[in-house]
This record gives sequence, C-alpha cells and structure tokens, in this order.
Amino acid sequence: MIIKHLAKYHFIQNIFIIVFISVLTIFSYWGIQTHEFINFDDDIYVKTNQYIKNGITLENIKWAFSFNGESYWHPVTWLSLMLDCEIFGLKSGALLVENLALHILNALLLFTILLKLTGARFKAGMVALLFAIHPIQVESIAWLVERKTVLSSFFLLLAFYAYILFVQKRKYVLLAVSSFFYAIGLMAKPIIMIFPFILMIIDYWPLNRLEKTGIIDCRNKHFATSVLLKWLSFLKLNIKVLLAEKLPFILLTAVSLVVSMVSVHQHAMVINYNSIPLHFRLFNFFVSILEYLRNLVWPVELSIFYPFPQMIPTGKFLLGLILTVTVSMIFYQSRKKHPWLLVGWCWFLIALMPSSGIIQSGLWPAYANRFMYLPMIGILILLVWELGERIKGDYANVLKIILCIALTVYFAFMTRVQNVYFTNSYSLFHRSLEVVPDNALGLNNISVHLINLGRYKEAMTYLERGMKAFPTKPSYYQNYGICLVADGDKEGAIKHFKKAISLDSKLHGAYLNLGLIYSNKGQDDKALQLIGKAMKINPGNVSIQNAYGNLLTKMGRHKEALPHFQYAAKKEYSDLKIRLNLAQSYQFTGHLDQAMAEYQYLEREIKDNKGYIYYGMAGIYSQKKMYDQCIDYLRKAQESDFDVIQFLKSDTRFDNFRTSKYYDQFVRLNKDKNKDK
Repeated sequence: MIIKHLAKYHFIQNIFIIVFISVLTIFSYWGIQTHEFINFDDDIYVKTNQYIKNGITLENIKWAFSFNGESYWHPVTWLSLMLDCEIFGLKSGALLVENLALHILNALLLFTILLKLTGARFKAGMVALLFAIHPIQVESIAWLVERKTVLSSFFLLLAFYAYILFVQKRKYVLLAVSSFFYAIGLMAKPIIMIFPFILMIIDYWPLNRLEKTGIIDCRNKHFATSVLLKWLSFLKLNIKVLLAEKLPFILLTAVSLVVSMVSVHQHAMVINYNSIPLHFRLFNFFVSILEYLRNLVWPVELSIFYPFPQMIPTGKFLLGLILTVTVSMIFYQSRKKHPWLLVGWCWFLIALMPSSGIIQSGLWPAYANRFMYLPMIGILILLVWELGERIKGDYANVLKIILCIALTVYFAFMTRVQNVYFTNSYSLFHRSLEVVPDNALGLNNISVHLINLGRYKEAMTYLERGMKAFPTKPSYYQNYGICLVADGDKEGAIKHFKKAISLDSKLHGAYLNLGLIYSNKGQDDKALQLIGKAMKINPGNVSIQNAYGNLLTKMGRHKEALPHFQYAAKKEYSDLKIRLNLAQSYQFTGHLDQAMAEYQYLEREIKDNKGYIYYGMAGIYSQKKMYDQCIDYLRKAQESDFDVIQFLKSDTRFDNFRTSKYYDQFVRLNKDKNKDK
C-alpha cells in the first residue's frame, strides 16, 4: 500500500516537472511563431530551395539522399523540412514552432534519462529546465536551419534512453533499437558522432559499470612499477562494457565520418590547412572554451556569428589551455567522491570536439552558440550535482529553492530578449553588429534585408562600411550594384558588378544583374552571353533560367526559350510569374492546349486583375480560329481594365483574328462604346 502511494506521489511529481518545463519553455520562446526567415542559410535551406518547399516527392527524396552540394550529408533534416512544407506550406512560423517542439521533447527526454540513471528527480529536472531555457540555446531553436541540431539531438537522446534500457534489461533488441535511433540521428546531423564516447563516461558514472574483475595492489611500489601495475589493473576491467557493446555505435560513427567528409570534399567546402594552420585552430579551440563558459554564466552579449580571428593573443590561449588542464586534473583527483565533476567536464569537452574547428568547412566561426547545444548538458550536470552536495545545513533546502528560482527567472527572461533578436534579419544582424562591430557577415546580411525591403539608401550605408573594412569581399560590390540600379545609376552599377566578378569569377548573381542591365540597354547579345555564364556557374538557379528564357523570348527565339521556362516551372511550380512565362512560351511555339492549361491554372490561383490572363486565353482562341470565344475573353479582359486595343494591333497571336470580319466589328463596337462614355 505504501509503495503504491509512493509510486503515485512520484508520478505526480514527474508530471508536474514535465508540465513546468514545457510551459516555461513556451513562455521563454513566445513570439517565435511570428518570426520571419533569416537571410543566413534559411534561403538556401528552405525559402528558395525548390526541393524543400515543393514538399515530399520521389525526386526530392532522391535529392535529399544525394551529395547535393548545399551542405554536408544530412538527408533526414532535408526530409523533415520537406514534410513541414508539405503540411504547413512555406510558413516560417510553423516551421520554427516545430523546432521549439523538438527542443521541448529533448529537454523532457533529458529529464527522463537523468532520472533513470540517477533517481535524483529534482536534480534531473533542474538540469533539463536550464537546458530548455538557457539563452545560449536560442540560436538552435529560433534559427530554422538549426533544425538539424534539435532533430539530431532528439534521435541521440532516444538512442541514449534505449541504451539505458538495454543496460538494465540486457535485451539485445534494445541495443539494436538504440543503434537505429543513433543512425537516424547521424543522418540528421553528424555532430552527434560523439555518442559512443559519451556512453563510455556514463558507464563510469552514474551506471558504475567499470568494476574491476581483478585488483592489483599498487601500494608501496616503485613509481614505474606502480604505473605498470595500474595499467595491468585497468586492462582487467570489463572489456565487454568498455568496447564490445559500443561497437555498433563506433562503426556507425566511422561510416558517418567518411560519408560527411566525402560530401564536403566533393564540393570543395573544406578549408585547407594552408589557409588556417592546424596550430592556429588548436589555439582558437582553447580560447573558445573560455568564451563558451563565459556565455553560459553571463549570456548577455550573444551574436549569431563570431568571425574567425586573424590573430589570437598568446595570453588568452594560455589562459584557456591552463584552465582546461587545471580543471581536468582537479576533477580527476576528485573523481571518487564527486564523479559527476569528471563526467560532466568530459561530456562537455567530448561533445565540443566535432565543432572544435580542427576540421573546418564553409563560413566557419571562431565559436558559435549553437555548438553548445549538447556540450552544455555536461556543464549543467556537474554544476547541479555539485551544488546539491555543497549546499548543506539547516537552510539548505531554502537556499536551493531560492537559487533555482533566481536562475529560472534570470534565464527565462534573458531567453525572451534573445528570442526577439531573431524576429527578422534586420534585428538579428543589427544586434550582431552591436556585439561584434563591423563583422563582414553582419554588414552584408543587414544590407540584403534592407534591399529586399526597398530601403536602398540605408543598405548602401552598410555596404559602404563593408567595402571600406573588407575591400576584397565581392558580395558588397554586387549588392551595392543592385542599389545603384534601383537608384537609376546603371553605369555605376556596371562598374560594381564588374568589380565583384573580378574578385569572384563564379559569382553568378553579378553576371545575371549585369546581363539584365545590358538587356535594358538593348544590347541583347551581350546580355545573353552574360546570363549564359551565370547559368553555366549555377544551372539549377531558377531565377537565372527564367531570366535567360525571358531574354530569348524578347529576341524572338521562342523555341529556345521554352525549355528554360519548363525547367523553372518544374522547380517553382507555384511561382505565378514563371507559370505566365511558360503559358506564353507554349502559346508562341504552338503548344496551344498546354498554354490553355497554364492560363486556366493562373485563372484559378489569381484572385484579382485577371485581364492579362483572359487576353492570353483570347489569343489561343484566335490561333484556333474560334472567334466567338476569342471575343468573349477579350471582353472579359476589358472588364478587368486591361487595355486590349493597345496590344491587339501588333500581337502576332491575334494575326488570324485581325484578318477576320470579327476584328473590325470588335474595334467598331469599342469605338461606339467610347463615344457613349
């Protein structure tokens, strides 16, 4: 009876902790549902990625599992984002809410795992709560591309829980389940490849599985003999615990590492050691440890990007190195009485290794808050367990409650503030420039956001700062050229686009914009050559394909234009401008039924101002010599305030209509109506 009451009491406590963590996390991140896409990889991952935003299709699934060049290999993340777009459409708020839901699930799984491991309900709850609401985590939740972090962590924690059940029940099917979840997690983000090493330290504590099968007495021995005997004693540990059970995870880790390296090497994403030497990367790693610990304790000046340094102060490197070594030695010495210190510290260092920067790819930062998603668990474990041991006395429980409340309130409100910065690209990169003044990414991305809003003058001020501070960055010249085009200074824009190309000959956007300028100036052959270069550099870019098709259409080369519009429409089938271009291209090349199908689609999708659609449909009936229907749709176009008469006189699609008796009647009737008005 007592056992039943205790079980019921513990169940209620668990439910309370779960609800409290969930509600407080939602409170901390409230407003995330209104956030916009960020112009830092959100566009590449979702907003302009036709494979993602078109949802789940066989072709898109094949793309997700290929080495597609967008990033390292993580097909499960791509599939997750595809599924979201299939269900919710291209809505940033809904996709970010799923990030938050996964983060809450991760916190609850962490609570369940620590409770299962230690039985310390409130300590486990406190670690999970701080993990859920710490401001350093905002980057991994409020930035959509970090779906890979929260998703991979979700599968990692599922694998962790299954492994604990295996240890307790010794059923190898549970080991297989754990391996399965780990494999799925690796396909979401390979950064979780530290899992088998985390399991090894968890075997030490709290599982206490590293029991010696034979102990050799090393007391009163010569130093060298003592070391040898200790090593022999270590070898008598349960090797099955140390290694055999971890083999499936180690093999999966090795496979993931090879696949990840191949995927980034294939597309030349890896930064070689000639650019950034190995010793410099190691120096930065020890400095980053200082920064991570500072941000954990004082998460005030957080930025989405910390540029990799050009130089590292020797004093700062030595401080980081000495701190790391000293703390490691102290925690090792106290491992018998306070094993959580060593385990938590090892968790932190091991989980940090994949993002240490020893191997770098893409735009690699000095350090990043998102890299702390899993490593911070180790720090939280050692802090919560150690404080629980240290705070003793008559008022210990009161002090613990006060400390928990203070930390909870502090972190929850700091997270709310940090979450606001991720509302849109302007607020995010404005904050980034406050924390890290004149960083190259912040200056560029805030200007891009302003350009998209049509605030060209403001954008130019940031771009001018960027060109002054970073004169070899081609994106500043390209974006400045876009601003000059909007300002009417085409000659100035040409100079800046050419400068951008001289700095980066593969900058397809500069070729495209330069081509559009020459097209507007009537130099179509030169424009075609430039846009053709852009298409060779990036053949999958829909905007380039569409622009190339438009230019060919302008030059009267309709048959050549058609495949470009077909490609663009296939990739961006919901883009109405592209579908209109395709309809007209079908019409000019004599594919009248396909053209009519496209116009009918446009008629359904567009709610207002359909005059140009009806006019196009009238053109098809003219080509088919179905003049009554042609007149009906011309009248519909006029009812939608489309100036039919202005275009009708020279439009080749109406050649048949103009040579028929119906044309004169239609024109005469329109003149009579105008007189009556």
